[in-house]
Amino acid sequence: MNILITGGAGFVGSYVCEKLIAQGHSVSIVDNFSTGRLENVIPGTNVFKCDLASEQDEHLQDLFESVQPNALIHLAAIHFIPYCIANPGKTFAINVDATERLLRILPSSVSRVVFASTMDVYAPTDRLHHENDTPEPCNVYGLSKYIGESLLAYKVRTTENFTGIALRFANVIGSRETNPHLIPDVLKRLLEPTTPQLETGYLGSARDFVDARDLAQAVVAALLNETERFVVYNVGSGVSTPVRRVVELLMQYAGDRRALVEDTRKFRKFDRKTLSPDIQRISQRFHWQPKYTLEQSLKRIVEDAMRNRSA
Repeated sequence: MNILITGGAGFVGSYVCEKLIAQGHSVSIVDNFSTGRLENVIPGTNVFKCDLASEQDEHLQDLFESVQPNALIHLAAIHFIPYCIANPGKTFAINVDATERLLRILPSSVSRVVFASTMDVYAPTDRLHHENDTPEPCNVYGLSKYIGESLLAYKVRTTENFTGIALRFANVIGSRETNPHLIPDVLKRLLEPTTPQLETGYLGSARDFVDARDLAQAVVAALLNETERFVVYNVGSGVSTPVRRVVELLMQYAGDRRALVEDTRKFRKFDRKTLSPDIQRISQRFHWQPKYTLEQSLKRIVEDAMRNRSA
């Protein structure tokens, strides 16, 4: 296939590119490199530097004409929640407006779009979330992604011979993270200790942490397999882990023996107590199962970080 990936130089995008190129597909990426990194670009990828939020429609049409894709994987977004909350205008410009423009000018050669959504579309209730739960996003990021899902569903309803898949990601972890989420933030302070104890924000929550390599395989499965015209899938590890346990494992693998202390000044109003998906639908539909345990993923992340720091 000839596949175009937005955000292909980013964290998840680079792993998806890696999987597709290994399978022999032709892959082109669009990225504005605001958070994407040149070193994340997989050899063999066609690269277009482009800001989807500000580029003129005719220039995007020229890009589509140049690439002639059969499918689009739309990953480009602002997804660091504190930044989204502080910058709602930019969040909607990139996560909503750019999505609408892409879908509106999509050439007829594109028969499928896979859209990266989020578990944050769900209400902040402490239970396992299923795809048929009514979305009730409680932050700007979740809202922007739910609108993106709705735009894709509308495109499917009004376009013949076209399918759309929205994947609601759990917390993705891996060695190429480009945003200061929990694990990169903790790693930085583990590798450059400046205090006698490790102070963090709220550790009482639990999350589903899925390895980026497993998630990339789920994206590829959604792209290449037959499915309904429009469908939503949760993507996660299927295991909920306390955040405290994650931090403790990172400290263990890094050899850090400092005390771990919650700093209430770092607690955030939007922190949920739990956020975990039911992944039966995607597992049954595509015979997809996560391969990596949390321990394997975190150990690899720490080893890669230490190796890169030494280099």
